[in-house]
Amino acid sequence: MSEPLIEGFVLDGKGGARPMSVDELHAGPDVPKGGFYWAHLDLGADQDWLRRKAGLDAVVVQSLLANETRPRSTVHGSGLMMTLRGVNLNPESQSEDMVSLRVWVEKGRLITVRKRRLVAVEDLRKTMRDGHGPDDAGTLLFQILRGLTNKMEPVVDDLADRVDVFEEQSLTATVEELRGPLAAMRHDAIVFRRYIAPQREAYARFAANETGLLHETLQNASREEADRLTRVVEELDITRERAGIIHDQLVDRRSEEMNRNMLVLSVVTAIFLPLGFLTGLLGINVGGMPGAGMDHAFWIVCGLLLCITLGELWLFRMMKWI
Repeated sequence: MSEPLIEGFVLDGKGGARPMSVDELHAGPDVPKGGFYWAHLDLGADQDWLRRKAGLDAVVVQSLLANETRPRSTVHGSGLMMTLRGVNLNPESQSEDMVSLRVWVEKGRLITVRKRRLVAVEDLRKTMRDGHGPDDAGTLLFQILRGLTNKMEPVVDDLADRVDVFEEQSLTATVEELRGPLAAMRHDAIVFRRYIAPQREAYARFAANETGLLHETLQNASREEADRLTRVVEELDITRERAGIIHDQLVDRRSEEMNRNMLVLSVVTAIFLPLGFLTGLLGINVGGMPGAGMDHAFWIVCGLLLCITLGELWLFRMMKWI
């Protein structure tokens, strides 16, 4: 299997960064005093280094290599284990198919493991290739969290904009035209909230600074980031509620249409039921039928049926059925 290291950097703790090779990772990164290193690993590659050479507890390794994850944050010894989710902005992918990122951070190093590419992480890697980086591992993790939120906000705002469009279209469009797109949008909102809501708690745990990785300014910024993600979750909740209201309105419109159609059928049935009974009675083939020998009997019967029909229409009108 291939080497696990996608890309790595050694940071001097003074704002500088340099690339770290696979050989250096296996031999032990040459980290300057006050610096740290970042190893960004591929989940699908050979993980011998992570299991045998990284010096991590088995519980941490198991969490980093788990196939299925939900956002959470756990303090383990002197470090912090986080599993995160970010929107999928890869080509030919659905944004609601959120990408997982597993993180271990402690003083002196940050290890991230991903299964698929995350744009928020790619942006940080590009910055470090230019020789610039944060001063410590806690700041680097904060930048990752902020990048994930930055990518989420436009996607959630787009959902809100789609609801605005549906609200406008619901006044003129048919139920059939809106039902499918609205259901798809509601599904997207549910999937986003499923992962973003628990991630809010993970952000808050990071901001609590139980491991002492954050200085005061960064801790305050982390709290602001947790509040920012809370607002994203609240926006998702509002979007879901608005979409639910539109759905209920469509259901009501559909019910009204069905009730109106049933009323028309009921009125037609009520009109023709006595007429059908009378004509059926006159159509029986027995002797003694009144008017059988009269020349104008047919027109008399037609007039009688017309009078009955007009009488029924008047009665239905008085009862406000029509």
